[in-house]
Parts: sequence; structure tokens; C-alpha cells
Amino acid sequence: MPDNLSISLVIYYPDEAVLAETLNTLYHAADFAKSNGVIEDFYLVIVDNSASNFNSETYEAFKMRIMLPIWSGRMTFLVAPHNLGYGRGHNLAINERCENFHLILNPDVILNQNAVLESIHYLRQYSQVGMVTPISFRLDGQQEYLCKRYPTLWILFLRGFAPKWLKQWFKAQLVHYELSDLDNSSRNDVLIASGCFMFFRKQALLDVDGFSERFFLYFEDFDLSLRLLRFNWQIAFVPAVKIIHHGGHSAKKGYQHIRMFVQSAGLFFSRHGWRFW
Repeated sequence: MPDNLSISLVIYYPDEAVLAETLNTLYHAADFAKSNGVIEDFYLVIVDNSASNFNSETYEAFKMRIMLPIWSGRMTFLVAPHNLGYGRGHNLAINERCENFHLILNPDVILNQNAVLESIHYLRQYSQVGMVTPISFRLDGQQEYLCKRYPTLWILFLRGFAPKWLKQWFKAQLVHYELSDLDNSSRNDVLIASGCFMFFRKQALLDVDGFSERFFLYFEDFDLSLRLLRFNWQIAFVPAVKIIHHGGHSAKKGYQHIRMFVQSAGLFFSRHGWRFW
């Protein structure tokens, strides 16, 4: 059976320019891996959680704008009946297509050309690694720390809602939580990885049965990370895999996002254990 790559991408009223950049860099990273003999082929499944709110003519025009010709024959569009949420949307895509390697990707990520190739190289080198997480940078060039220690309520408050002066007072705690005090060397002992780029070995993703659909948005990636470890899979931070993430913090997105963040945090701690400080 040949080694293929499947990719799932969930969108909800996306910024079309950013999405186009994601799709373009994603294609070239996957094609680079194919041209180097790392995979035989690759396929993308897009789940649109906002499509039900458009009339068919408007939606077809949107699809035509973002379905780049280079993806011809490799892109599948699934229209969600309503907003399914992040994890459930990705599960829908995974059920549609899950190859030997599967990349869960956000629609605001710019991939380095080597990102797919290096991810697969690492998974082949380390048989107990079930998921690879990359080194990530923001648009301004600052590193974004995707690997985390177990969160506490205090840390989540500091990161999401505290003023800058308070964050500065507790900078050491934030650095410890984000592992930003460590050097950027590959490591296979990551506890939790944020979900903008999660590169899976198929068996690991099947073992945990994808995302828990109890989470609508936020913390589904934390929950999945911990469940992977329970199946004795390792999560690896691989700085040879590079991305740029547009991203954004939940506290800056308005009341509804803050409400969802708080609800999902409560669900996460209820499932995995509360830590306050």
C-alpha cells in the first residue's frame, strides 16, 4: 500500500486572501514531498462550517475563487449542514479520507516548503511518535510556542485576559508553561501541542478516534494530545518543520469566543483534572 497524505481543513467565514496563501503553500509543501519520493500522492478535504448560510450561487462563486487550479483532482469540499465546530468538522473530513499520514491544519497557516517532507521523515525515523508539531512564528517574526505543559486556571487567565503589566510580573510562570525557556531542539516528550498544525501517523489518529466532539471550539487539541499519550504514542516537537501562523488570541475575538473558551476550559479540566495555580 503506497504512502499517501491526506489533509483536513475546516473553514468558517475565512479570510479569502489568507486562505489562498495557505492553500498555495500547502500544495507546494505536499508536492515537494511527492517529488522527493516521500509520498505517492496527497489529497485535501475542506469542511465549510459556514456554507449553509450562503445561497448556492454565492457559494459556488466562493468555491471558484479559492479552488486553485493546482489542486484539481485532489480537493474535496464538504458542506456542513450547520456550524459543527472545529473538532467535529475535522472528524467529518477524516471519515471522508484518512491516508497513511494525515495533517490537521488551520486555514491561516503558511507552510515552509520542507514542512511535509520533514514531518514524514521524522515519523518514519521514530516509530512511537504519533504526532509531529512544528516550530511556529507569527507574522512579525516572533516565535509562537505551540508546545505546552499542563495548564492551570491561573495560567490561562494570564495568557488570555491579564494586562501586560501583570503578565510581566508572572513572566517566569508563562515561560515555564510554554516551554519557551528550552532550546529549539527536537524532542519526543511533548505533553500538549496546540492544534494549528498537527501531523499524524494514521494509526495514532485512529487509536484516539479523532477529536472529542464534546468540544465545540478550544481545548480539543489539548484533549487529543493527552489521549494520544494514554495510548502510548509520543508527541514530537520538530523544529525542522516550520510554519508561520496568522492566529489570534480568544480574548481579542469578542464575548462569544470568550464564552466558548471558558466553557471548553471547564470541560477540559473536568475530564483531565483541575489545577488552579
